[in-house]
Amino acid sequence: MKIKFIKPGAFIKHNNEFGVTLVASNNENHVNFFDEYGDHRVINAQDVEYPTDVELHNELLLNLELRELALDNNLIEIDTWGSDYLSLIKSFA
Repeated sequence: MKIKFIKPGAFIKHNNEFGVTLVASNNENHVNFFDEYGDHRVINAQDVEYPTDVELHNELLLNLELRELALDNNLIEIDTWGSDYLSLIKSFA
């Protein structure tokens, strides 16, 4: 599965929990944090980390709920055809 990030800056980490910020906050000191279940919390901006592309890719591969939330909000695109094509080619080798 190939994941293409459309809005990589929307993904954040808080206390080692991955989530997204879908709505900008009116206060620059706070961030709207939505977890993989769509639950909303307002957290301090200083407590937020931005995951690396590798961390984010690994989390999206394992965390179906976060992946669906990201897909529903057009934060990522998924290409499954490419990996199927490679599997098909390898089967002929």
